[in-house]
Amino acid sequence: MSEAEFIQAQVNRDIEERLADEAEQVQQITSQKHATEVSPWLDLTQWPKYLRSHSFSEVASLGMLPDPSREPLLTAFAQSVERLVKLDLKPSTYTRYQQVWQRLICFAYRSSPPDQEIILRHQLTTTQFAKLD
Repeated sequence: MSEAEFIQAQVNRDIEERLADEAEQVQQITSQKHATEVSPWLDLTQWPKYLRSHSFSEVASLGMLPDPSREPLLTAFAQSVERLVKLDLKPSTYTRYQQVWQRLICFAYRSSPPDQEIILRHQLTTTQFAKLD
């Protein structure tokens, strides 16, 4: 391999590594926002800061509705939302509203164990863990 070919190979490797790093960063949730992005809800809740450095797919998996065969307790929690919230809404609106609350319960439950792969900055209190038991 000539010196020029060696240098070209090194440059190509560096470029590929940088592109891979950039591709990975695009998949991460950041607290940075584009100058034209306006979201009072995100500013108020601070979700981007809270979820920073986790991928969208990792975080989304925490909020998926439970599989009754694998997560019976979480299924019971999610089903209780239907019993708790009886509102005068159109059926499609009610279904979407119910699913948002069910997903929120799933997210909170799945992200609370200390051995969770996706470590977020909240923990259940001793009393809350006792209630789960």
